[in-house]
Amino acid sequence: MDCYFLRRDVFFCGRGESIVFLDLRRDLYTMLVGEHARQFKDWVARVSIAPGSDLDAPHSALDELVAQGVLTRDAQEGKPVAPADIELPARTFVTSSNTASPRIAYLDVLRFGVSCTMAAVKLRFCSIRATVTSVAKRKAGRAEQSRSDLDQARVVVAKFNKLRAFFPVKFLCLFDSLALIEFLSCYGLFPAWTFAVRIEPWAAHCWVQQGDYLFNEEIEEAEDYMPIMSV
Repeated sequence: MDCYFLRRDVFFCGRGESIVFLDLRRDLYTMLVGEHARQFKDWVARVSIAPGSDLDAPHSALDELVAQGVLTRDAQEGKPVAPADIELPARTFVTSSNTASPRIAYLDVLRFGVSCTMAAVKLRFCSIRATVTSVAKRKAGRAEQSRSDLDQARVVVAKFNKLRAFFPVKFLCLFDSLALIEFLSCYGLFPAWTFAVRIEPWAAHCWVQQGDYLFNEEIEEAEDYMPIMSV
């Protein structure tokens, strides 16, 4: 019996009759729709009940995903096939009225400049896989701090937002989320970097969150998206 595994750098989520895959190694999104998507969802549901069992697997659809580099038959190269299970944000710092205009110190400005420069350099010269991996490794190395203090985080985010107008880079979710992640890490704060997709109309997006708190945008801007990966 053939067994199928999700490649280690691949993540997926689904809604309705559509399944979206993110291949982090190739920085590529692909989609299954219609009958193949329904077959894949049914198969994943069966495998979740009986892990390791591929009885009655839709081999034509799965073999196509193997050919595309999404799935593998090699257990050493893969991981269990399971969709993203990431909490959707329900609250946000952006509209918070609990934070007064923060006092900006010289060290804050220095940290901000370094964080934005690091984000720009990483996105320019490093692959997205390498960048995500570095963020994940740093967070794992500070496991005891991975749950950020929300009150402190709210103040640090407010400092970032106040300083952001002075950094000459157009707003982009990828840059701003990574720059904020870098800035927060300077204060010992390590929230999640969440990647998400919207199927209709198609769009890819990312943001910073902890639990159901969204750090860097309005809830309305994120609510139409499905989280696909979080580090």
